Amino acid sequence: MREYAKDKIMSICQSGIDCDIQPGKILVDVDGKHPLIQLGMALPWRDLVELILPDLKKTGAGRWWLGRKLKVRTHLGVYLLQQLLNRTDRQMEYAVKDNAAYRIFCGCNIVTKWHVPDHTKIEEFRSRLSQETQKRLANKMALHAVKLGFGDCRNIDIDSTIQESNMAYPADSCLLKKLGAMSAKVAGFFSKKFQKHIEDPVVVNMKEISKKARGYFFLAKNSTKEAKNKKLQS
Repeated sequence: MREYAKDKIMSICQSGIDCDIQPGKILVDVDGKHPLIQLGMALPWRDLVELILPDLKKTGAGRWWLGRKLKVRTHLGVYLLQQLLNRTDRQMEYAVKDNAAYRIFCGCNIVTKWHVPDHTKIEEFRSRLSQETQKRLANKMALHAVKLGFGDCRNIDIDSTIQESNMAYPADSCLLKKLGAMSAKVAGFFSKKFQKHIEDPVVVNMKEISKKARGYFFLAKNSTKEAKNKKLQS
């Protein structure tokens, strides 16, 4: 049996096992190299706020100067984090309460009388922004990323999960019709290049093939398998 080196031997401390945990304040040091700190320092917050101000002023019966003051910088930070993390309103409230980097990103050290927004207020702020404004915010972020060199506008990714697919699936009938079209192209080449076929052209009747294909495409949904196979075979 291998013997452990003396500097690797550890004694066991059991302090705290029989005690209840105690609430209290903890000083957390968030490094300037933290990704969220760097992101927060790079974002054009003034430009982003200017984008959402018209929507905020239109809501609330138009009397945006009355009532409790909305901490726009805090709510905008929470909104951006929520889009980044894809979390619910309650999850965002708990996350900002528990995570020091999230707090700083949302303006903890710079907003007057800063506090963590309630989940109902997070939802209320988001609902005051129109879909068009939310799109403009996303576009502004993308443009700023390109400006800083983090994005390449020559490439684009499209999320088409809600976009109707625009493609022909490789069903047997589709492939057979495609084969007919390829055969017609080959037949046309033969009929132009070879003397034998110039005199006696090879003919592929695409009109008839398309007619047969339509007959198969528009079969009733309750057609029997035998009927479908017969149409496909023709």
